[in-house]
Amino acid sequence: MTTVYKHKLLMMSFQGRSPRQIYIDSCEEHGVRVQRSLCDELSNSTDDFGRLQHLICSGIAFGVRGCLALVPVIQCSRNLRRVDLKGCGVTDEFVAHLVEALQEHPTIRTIDLSDNAFITVHSGKGLVKMAELNPNIVACDVSNTHVGVNVAKVVSARCEANRFRLVSYFADDFFRMKDLFNSVDADGSGWVHIKNIVGSVNAPILQERLIERIALKRSKKRSDNCIHVNTFMELVYLNYKSMSEIHERASDATDPVALAVKTNWKLLIQAMRAHGVTCAGLSKFRVRDLVLSRSEAEELVLQAVEYAGISSGSARVSPRAANVVPDDKKFAPTPPQEAAAPPSAAETVSGNNEVQLDEQPGEEGTAAAEQSEAPHAAAAVATPPPAAADIEISPKDLMVAFKQLFPPLPPAPKSFGFLKERGDDYVSPLLRQGSRCVSITDMSSNATPALSQLGEDDDDPVHSWRTPPTMVREIVKIFLPTYQPHSLMLEGNTGLRSASSINQAPALPQKDLLIDQILDATPGTELEYIRIAGLCAKFAQYSIPTDVSTITLQEVVNVVDECYDVIRVDRPFTVAQIEKMCGL
Repeated sequence: MTTVYKHKLLMMSFQGRSPRQIYIDSCEEHGVRVQRSLCDELSNSTDDFGRLQHLICSGIAFGVRGCLALVPVIQCSRNLRRVDLKGCGVTDEFVAHLVEALQEHPTIRTIDLSDNAFITVHSGKGLVKMAELNPNIVACDVSNTHVGVNVAKVVSARCEANRFRLVSYFADDFFRMKDLFNSVDADGSGWVHIKNIVGSVNAPILQERLIERIALKRSKKRSDNCIHVNTFMELVYLNYKSMSEIHERASDATDPVALAVKTNWKLLIQAMRAHGVTCAGLSKFRVRDLVLSRSEAEELVLQAVEYAGISSGSARVSPRAANVVPDDKKFAPTPPQEAAAPPSAAETVSGNNEVQLDEQPGEEGTAAAEQSEAPHAAAAVATPPPAAADIEISPKDLMVAFKQLFPPLPPAPKSFGFLKERGDDYVSPLLRQGSRCVSITDMSSNATPALSQLGEDDDDPVHSWRTPPTMVREIVKIFLPTYQPHSLMLEGNTGLRSASSINQAPALPQKDLLIDQILDATPGTELEYIRIAGLCAKFAQYSIPTDVSTITLQEVVNVVDECYDVIRVDRPFTVAQIEKMCGL
């Protein structure tokens, strides 16, 4: 016997009675007194099993048999979300019946059994099993009972896992959401009936949220109430960009990312020139989200020089630390003549010659050094010595210095929550009448009175972009049709026109392309390009055949934007190319 059939037989046993009458009959069956405070809360209408949303009996002393009379009330309340039996004196026998009633309940979310001293460790196994079998249960409080700390932690962990599963069921994950849609797209046409989509969700609270979003968004649908894959994505993927947003992004003439990178390069090159520092791999250091000031660039270079000296272990002194006096000579008396006398040109030349002698050992090196001593001395007298020799730093030094000087920016939201925690007692206005049989096929066409009370959906955040506008334009170009260079004979009075004249008119992007055509493309900008082929493993993971499946422009832009940091490849540049690019 299936679970659905057992639930159907159970509800048939309650037909013709009201929840209040069911509770009174159960009290008579167990021979206990009817609790008037609870009886007044129950509906007296026949077959009205959807009105009770939360059963709060905190502090009511039911007794050992009195609490058993609540089990039929819990079973018939199909929209029950919360059961509060705090301090009611319930026992292990009642917990066993409660577990059996709630392990397949469709809407129950939270259970409070705290402050019941008669609940022992024997109920722990049943509570853990209930939380495992019913993924809708997200909280079960058993504090101040004799269940035990370890069992309570297991129950709490199981409930937390259920909560995470519900929260992450719909998320900003293109491939997983695409897989959910493909699971109900039987013919592979990219169109699915709304009822099939809602029915495929196994959590009622997610179904209600999806129905609510369909009504609020007034999603586009065909005459047969089928919606497209992009419409489904806009409902469950809250950062999914629409075609109007893509067009607006592609039409943006500015590129803030490229402007920030070039500006930072220019300031760093100027700061490194001023301090005699070079960085051959400067193109690997790119600050995309922040524009440095002139003083910040100089401080960054000095900090990188200090880190380069420490990491290499050399005795090289950075320009910032050039005027630091050692501790052992800080208080030593210095003759004024020696302190004021600058190093002479001869001493400078002799110091340079010592380095050359080390590099050229032997008699030949000594003779060459003596022959070159006179011209070097003349050059030293003619031109003053440089302030400091060129110091080579690496992009890693710049990155470490950047992390030390600038605190990390707050991480961008990776995903937006589809499920909103609005409390255990919240019921959508569309379902407030107690019936879950809502006509979802007519929600997106005309506004209903319940919809007018809801107003606009304020839960949708502002869509964020990772892909720069120039890259979006390059992706759109892939979908633009190409014309062959031949003449076309058009009917009417237009006469003969060439293909070049037709290309002057704005071309509309094609509807969709094969996935293999997209994977072979490598659109790029001046600073970087993307390798869409890096997503082949993702398509294979979700069993999407790339040789026969098609993909739309809207899907490509959104999946590239989601995985942009993974598939982006920086173009390498030399320092000379960077200087030319920045106008130095």
